[in-house]
Amino acid sequence: MAKEPRKLNEAQFYALSLLAGMYPHEIPTDNPATVEAWARYIVDIPGDTLLSIVDEWNRHERRAPKAADLLDRFAARKGEDGETAWNRVLSILRSGGFRDREQMNAPPKERGFTGDPVLEEAVQAAGGWARLAAMEEKNLVFAKRDFLAAFAKETAKRATDQTLTDGMKELTDGNDDIVTDWQP
Repeated sequence: MAKEPRKLNEAQFYALSLLAGMYPHEIPTDNPATVEAWARYIVDIPGDTLLSIVDEWNRHERRAPKAADLLDRFAARKGEDGETAWNRVLSILRSGGFRDREQMNAPPKERGFTGDPVLEEAVQAAGGWARLAAMEEKNLVFAKRDFLAAFAKETAKRATDQTLTDGMKELTDGNDDIVTDWQP
């Protein structure tokens, strides 16, 4: 007997909706078969990570992504180390992509520029976007140290949370209703 396909969580569905809004002809969500096909491929990408990938895609790419594009970005991020993440932060700082006044004045939890919660936590630990942007290049070495420590800590925490979530799925025979209600 075929196993029931897993459903998208709220964040994953929202990410797919964003893509459909940006690329309505390439990703028509009024067709259930299209939604099912996309869901089959993106269901294993955690919701917050998928939102971050979609946000990054929309900022830097000019064409609609294929599911494989999102999976490739997820695979690259899965193995992202602190140095690579720090280089991503420097790239954002140097491009001036953080200078949105509304976001700059928002409370820390709503201040994200990347949509990547691990990166945002590490940036906050290093002083925040505004402080990093105001630093001279030679002083970024000190912020980098704080960033790398926080990035490692947050990455380990997320891995532990994912292990716990996977364990709950196993204990509940994959019943997503139970797992969705449980937060590590």
